[in-house]
Amino acid sequence: MAFLAPLLAPSPAAAAPRPVVSCWATVIAPDQVRVTWTSATNDEADRYAIYRSRDGRPYFWKGTASRQDRSFINTALPVGSFRYRVVTISASNERRATDCGPSGAVNIGPAAPAPAPTQTVRPVASCWATFNNDGRIRISWTRAPGDNAQRFAIHRSRNGGQFFWAGMATAPATQFLNNRPANGTYRYRVETVSPTGLRAARNCGPDGGINVGSPTVNPSPAPRTIMAIGDSITHGRSDRPSWRYPFQTRAANVRCAIDMVGTETRWVDGPPTANYAGFDHDHQSFGGRSTRQAADSAIPAARTLRPRIALIHTGTNDVLSGTLPADAGRELRRLIDGLRSARSDVIIYVAEIIPAGPARATETARWNAEIRAIAANKNRLGSPVRTVDMFSGWNYSTMTVSYDNIHPNFAGSDFIARRWMDRLRNDRIC
Repeated sequence: MAFLAPLLAPSPAAAAPRPVVSCWATVIAPDQVRVTWTSATNDEADRYAIYRSRDGRPYFWKGTASRQDRSFINTALPVGSFRYRVVTISASNERRATDCGPSGAVNIGPAAPAPAPTQTVRPVASCWATFNNDGRIRISWTRAPGDNAQRFAIHRSRNGGQFFWAGMATAPATQFLNNRPANGTYRYRVETVSPTGLRAARNCGPDGGINVGSPTVNPSPAPRTIMAIGDSITHGRSDRPSWRYPFQTRAANVRCAIDMVGTETRWVDGPPTANYAGFDHDHQSFGGRSTRQAADSAIPAARTLRPRIALIHTGTNDVLSGTLPADAGRELRRLIDGLRSARSDVIIYVAEIIPAGPARATETARWNAEIRAIAANKNRLGSPVRTVDMFSGWNYSTMTVSYDNIHPNFAGSDFIARRWMDRLRNDRIC
């Protein structure tokens, strides 16, 4: 069945933050780096967050600076090659990021790699987005001579919003197929990436974007846009891929059209492997996140992507860290309110989470009781909040990886996917 969102009068929005104009990382001691930045005029900043990547790995938060600060010192650094990113954060938690120079990163310790030879990278000569015959969107490009490309990153923008990563193609590829997104007007950008990480981007035609949702394009019901929110259990890793994949398989088996949305596309340890090339990788989760951090990430993303359905599995890290259910519960309420502020008719499903290990089963049960109470309190006509029981029937010996008895293995991921899909089918969404 398809969902028709009511037409809402636009509400006044707070001014969006502006990214810093420039930032630079400098080694100031054998184990210290100073990150300095120049803020944009009237940047609407409430604070700045500093993130760091080591040896080409994902970026992680390293600290926060006040709106008056223009530098940050990162101390006690191990040996390695580091890149930094400064994120402008507004009072409403909207974020805009800028990657810092130097382009070759900064090296700490004698074992750090030597600076790479100076290289250049050239953007594609041209690129264009068209509909494929199966409803997906095909992005095609013409490579520039001597572009020094190792791969091409594809980004997309919906309805004039900011660009988010949509996928990757390895050189010498000259096209990419993007799974059919939710209704809207989309623009695409192709970014040439060199072996050393240098980047050069070009926006794709047509100038007016490409419209998804017109009956002349695809008369079938629009996919249900679903945002999967959580921690490493939803994020997944190469040795234990997320429940998001068997969930999509189950949706396809019952012909339930879905579009997974989110600003994340990777696993904990890198991009999904070739075995999962046909799946939609978009999600809004990250390993190690608490419920507070999940809310901080999901709320601004929801304002841009406006998911119709949210599937939330959060609280494992709160249980493991000893956070009181009432404290984590306040953050879950904030997450629910934030999703509704982005879309008033969002349907929210909150998992009664799988046990956080055999030693924390009692604490997990207390958190799940808090979830049930919050769902009952927050449930309302037009934007229901419903719980999905993942706790009952969980089997440590057959459903978790042996090294921690917490994270689901393939059988555990399928168990979670089945519970989600059973509830969606029971509610006649699929």
